[in-house]
Amino acid sequence: MLYSKQKDKYNKRERYVQDFAKSCGYDILYKGWPDFLFYKKVNGKLEAFFIEIKQDLSKNSKYLNTYLGKLSPEQEEMHRVLKELGLNVKVIRIP
Repeated sequence: MLYSKQKDKYNKRERYVQDFAKSCGYDILYKGWPDFLFYKKVNGKLEAFFIEIKQDLSKNSKYLNTYLGKLSPEQEEMHRVLKELGLNVKVIRIP
């Protein structure tokens, strides 16, 4: 569950909806969305997938022991939920 702890960044109506959803047992994700949604019609049917772009870190990278290039906990949870809903999520690693 990654419910916003910074409620003051939302307006009154948004806080109301968040509080209502929480009272109904829903978890709320507000961070971690993939970078892009690609979509097109193929034979009259919509085809879509999400793309997350991350830096590809080689073994010789000076950043090997840092968080750079990895999915954040919020991104991991968002990707898990999207995939569980049957949506296609891909991570592309670019040097």
